Amino acid sequence: MIRRLNIILGAACNRHCPYCCQAAPDRRDSCGKADFSRMESTLRALNGAGEFRKLERIAFWGGEPMLYWATIRSLYRMLCDEGIYPYSAYRVATNGDLVDGDYVHFANSIPEWLTTVSWHDGSIAQEQWGVLKRLRSCIATGLVTSSWRRDLSSMRAKYLSLGLQMPVQLWPVHFAGQCSEAEKLKSSDVDEAIAFLRELVENPRDEFSRALRISIMQHCSRSGRLRPDCGDESVLTIDLHGREYLCQHNPTSQTARTVSLLEKAGESRAACRECSAWEHCGGGCFLSANRDVECRFYKEYVHLGRYLNEAAA
Repeated sequence: MIRRLNIILGAACNRHCPYCCQAAPDRRDSCGKADFSRMESTLRALNGAGEFRKLERIAFWGGEPMLYWATIRSLYRMLCDEGIYPYSAYRVATNGDLVDGDYVHFANSIPEWLTTVSWHDGSIAQEQWGVLKRLRSCIATGLVTSSWRRDLSSMRAKYLSLGLQMPVQLWPVHFAGQCSEAEKLKSSDVDEAIAFLRELVENPRDEFSRALRISIMQHCSRSGRLRPDCGDESVLTIDLHGREYLCQHNPTSQTARTVSLLEKAGESRAACRECSAWEHCGGGCFLSANRDVECRFYKEYVHLGRYLNEAAA
């Protein structure tokens, strides 16, 4: 039974971020195309077999999805025509630079449509936030990298100066794909970043800290285990050519969906089942070359969230 559907639009992106975990040798290249009939046939067959009966989420991934905005609209119409709907959300993860009024109007017309703005270093132009603030359902996300001192301070300052009120989420960078060695998290980064976050959210003094506190508490209070976004039988990641993968960030021949790679992903998460943070983590990135340090961040993040929830009870 498929619970999450990831649709890979292509690798093209207008940015070249050093912390990007996507493995695309040429960011100008793309696997995207107007004709997605092979993918449509696969989805139709799966839907006919009842595989989407418990579908929770449909996510559109790049590259930068806004470079494929016309394709997203066509895909949405196709999914509706085929009777494939998520009962929780449609999701688009964008860097925010290219979102325009047409997208805002479309997204706001669909109650289940969620836009996550990957605002890792706070560098989105101020005038562009005038567009993004019009989105009815939008979350600002940030990556915790070795540059977290610069990035989180910049993100917080911009959030406050713009008077934003949207939710804020933070995740550790995955050392995979093209992620630079310079952005790789170290154990000392985790200790210091968690201490910084704890100071912000224990006694929040501004809207950014309050938004982050709410996000952490909600993430760690949900009932039931958080399902993984990749490397799991309940997740289908597919590109417009109908090729299937086990990772939405790295759609390459090395991550093609095979029984052996599914087993490898399962084995990499076997020890996670004994971890105190397993319920709210999902197992992390099975491709990361820095998995132990990233797992440490997740553990401390979950423990912080549980502490906040207990203190508020």
